[in-house]
Amino acid sequence: YFSHSVKEHLNHILSKTKIPVINIGGFDENFMNIICDDSHSFHEIVSHLIEAHNCKDIYHIAGIPDKAFTQERHEAYKSALIAHYIEYDPAKVYYGTLWRDCGEPALDYILDHCAKRGKKYPDAVICANDYSAIGLIIACKNRGIRVPEDMIVTGFDGVDDAGGADFFVLVGG
Repeated sequence: YFSHSVKEHLNHILSKTKIPVINIGGFDENFMNIICDDSHSFHEIVSHLIEAHNCKDIYHIAGIPDKAFTQERHEAYKSALIAHYIEYDPAKVYYGTLWRDCGEPALDYILDHCAKRGKKYPDAVICANDYSAIGLIIACKNRGIRVPEDMIVTGFDGVDDAGGADFFVLVGG
């Protein structure tokens, strides 16, 4: 997530500490690392929706295309669909901003795509992170679309804001 110069600066500062340094969420050979298996966790969310909720028409609000985790989560979404014999359709993937502001345009895209296929709503939308899910849930609420009754929306990351008074975002990790 950081530029090379920022990483070098951080490594220089951290190399002088006398306490253990633990890198969370990435890998740095100079420190102990705790790595989340995003692919497995994201695959499990998709599989849960298919197996426990019988979802078949599942959209994905992906993150920024050039981010490594965006591709990992997208591939996990795709592989989970295929593993459950559900056809992967790249048109069911919307690339968002990873922030709440992508909720309205993502919902526009999804509803338009559903309408072209003769559907009102998809069964579920799996968002690359919680902030995208929060934005989508707010957009749904503003239009009278009930979550999860009309469509299920999931997030991913477990941010504190995901436990809002009017909604709760299912998270993996």
